[in-house]
Amino acid sequence: MKNLPLEPILHQPSHVTKMDRYPDLFSFTASLIKNENCKILSFGCSSGEECISLRKYFPKAHIVGAEINQDLLSICREKQDSQMDFIHSKYENLKKHGPYDLIFSLNVFNRNVKDPENYPLYVFSYFEDQINQFHEILHVDGLLILQGSKHNFKKTEVFENGFYYQLSQKTIFQKIIDKI
Repeated sequence: MKNLPLEPILHQPSHVTKMDRYPDLFSFTASLIKNENCKILSFGCSSGEECISLRKYFPKAHIVGAEINQDLLSICREKQDSQMDFIHSKYENLKKHGPYDLIFSLNVFNRNVKDPENYPLYVFSYFEDQINQFHEILHVDGLLILQGSKHNFKKTEVFENGFYYQLSQKTIFQKIIDKI
């Protein structure tokens, strides 16, 4: 595996979100979890609505929202409860608050902008670098939930090397081994 970058990159310049955007996905994922005290990472949590929504489906979970935009993090922190933290999405912060049982990254890896000068092409290596970070901080048997990605998770090194199994929904992958 490649060296992991320590500084986060902007995967998605848009921060449009809303409460309970993915009720079917959240409900299905909650039905798969046996440990109600699980630890969840919401990567690219924007202004925190996803984390607040996850609380409804995972009432006893510890939820960590990670966001690159410091202004949005300030908004998030106004909404947090005692079992919720909001952090800057640097790898060292992600690792410090992990490991995680679930990682949600929903519509983060789909940079589709009308301003290519300020937001350059989102290449596969950016995506794979972030996936490698997720792999390092996700428990074995943990779930990685990716939705709306411009790139195909099945083409990453960790998937091709057999570290993950795709569950019944196309967006949910289970980590089955840590290292070969």
